[in-house]
Amino acid sequence: SGPYLVLPFFGPATVRDGIGMLPDAFVDPVYHVNDNGDRNALYVTRIIDGRSQLLESEKLISGDKYTFIRDAYLQKRAFSIADGDGENYDDSNF
Repeated sequence: SGPYLVLPFFGPATVRDGIGMLPDAFVDPVYHVNDNGDRNALYVTRIIDGRSQLLESEKLISGDKYTFIRDAYLQKRAFSIADGDGENYDDSNF
């Protein structure tokens, strides 16, 4: 999956996910909104909504915050790659 990194404003990612953000941006429907003001408002709304959803989860963090978030992100990514199939889920790297 590659090294783990934290991108400002984008949050946790692996190198592969970070590189994949570029082509993903071009297929994002918000990217194709012609009015700059509307497009920026949609991006800001998305960021605020994402952050508000994480506020409640931050109360669950115990110990080192960086390590906790890194491990949780990598476990979620591995689980997503296995399509949520618990039998094919491999968390041996954690």
